[in-house]
Amino acid sequence: MRIERVVARAFGPFQNQVLELGPGLSVVAGPNESGKSTWHAALRLAITGLRGGKGSLLDQTNTLQTEGVAAFYDTGNAFDDWHQFDPVNGYGAGVRWRSPVGALSLDLAYGEEARSFRVHFSAGFAFR
Repeated sequence: MRIERVVARAFGPFQNQVLELGPGLSVVAGPNESGKSTWHAALRLAITGLRGGKGSLLDQTNTLQTEGVAAFYDTGNAFDDWHQFDPVNGYGAGVRWRSPVGALSLDLAYGEEARSFRVHFSAGFAFR
């Protein structure tokens, strides 16, 4: 099977957007929050019926039906050529809340290359 394009009619932040895939290996690269993980989640859901797949190691424990805590480790990087691939690592912890208006996440992450902490907040769909 060869997938030539992925169409996201209404998936996360995407509305009627198309991702064209070339022959062979396609690498989706871009800055943070540009939609790389959302395209991955859309493709994974279409092929397997499973949600999620951010490329992270995530351990999430729900204390109740609506609350939870998470610990994660991410590795990866963007590149144009396999010879340029130089992964960077990050890790952290956060809290989750499934509010009446959608999933809310607040994480504190440490990036080894940047040697600094960042706070990440997200609201909306939880792709799992």
